[in-house]
Amino acid sequence: MTDESRTRATPDVLIVGAGPVGLTLANDLLRRGISCRLIDSADHASQKTKALGIHAKTLELLAKMGVDHTAIERGLKSPAFRLSSDGKPIARIDFRQHLLESPYPYVLMLPQHETEQLLTDHLQRQHGAIEWQSELIGITQDEQGVEAVVRHADGTVEQSRVGFVVGCDGAHSAVRHLLGLHFAGTTFEQSFAVGNVRLAWELPYDEIVACVHRGNFIAYFPMVDGRHRVVIAYELEKAPTGEVTLEEIQQVIALCGPVEARASDPTDLTRFHVNQRRAEHYRCGRIFLAGDAAHI
Repeated sequence: MTDESRTRATPDVLIVGAGPVGLTLANDLLRRGISCRLIDSADHASQKTKALGIHAKTLELLAKMGVDHTAIERGLKSPAFRLSSDGKPIARIDFRQHLLESPYPYVLMLPQHETEQLLTDHLQRQHGAIEWQSELIGITQDEQGVEAVVRHADGTVEQSRVGFVVGCDGAHSAVRHLLGLHFAGTTFEQSFAVGNVRLAWELPYDEIVACVHRGNFIAYFPMVDGRHRVVIAYELEKAPTGEVTLEEIQQVIALCGPVEARASDPTDLTRFHVNQRRAEHYRCGRIFLAGDAAHI
């Protein structure tokens, strides 16, 4: 296909990335009367669970946009966190006793795709929209604004003049790469396994639980659908390879506890590594980085 130019009304802000950060920013700008445009290179919204927990301060921000009640209705309130070591209880933190100044004394467990959907619905109520299959491929700026080059699914290329650009496009941020910013940091010397399972055990379903045992670690996060997100951390040299299995999860549960439990009905089993990285600058003139594009 040959490239063609497109023209459109000039927004104040171009937001790159329609995940939770980009959607939150777009909604907040629109409620303040600031025009914006939201693009994403993906075909459509992800349906993966991804992140689960929404903390009190985030809920307070969602309240300013008027979507906190929707999130609470769809989510699960987790009132406490338990920690054990070698089978012995170490601590239990009741969020209701430690978040006294917040109207949200809990961690709200809500799958990321649900959070993105309620933010998208609110964006549409404010007459905003997500432009899918729209990839930022170039940016230049001067004192008055930014020239952004966007490639669309049909092969056409558009040059757009905007006031500011905000990169909310994740750890592999196109905005950060186009700026030539280093993403310095390290990869943790651990390997992680994760999966969603149903647990039969005696502990309260809605509490977050973490256990350590002789260098092994497992954490359990309650989910809306009756499952738990289970996260296992291994020392790198002792980490299993290959696909994560229910049997592997059951073995770590038996080793770490904190109580006898039987896991079943697994979904979304995978392995991953964790990086700790930060962009050398969060702002270059009229171009900003936010969320995982800035730091992970």
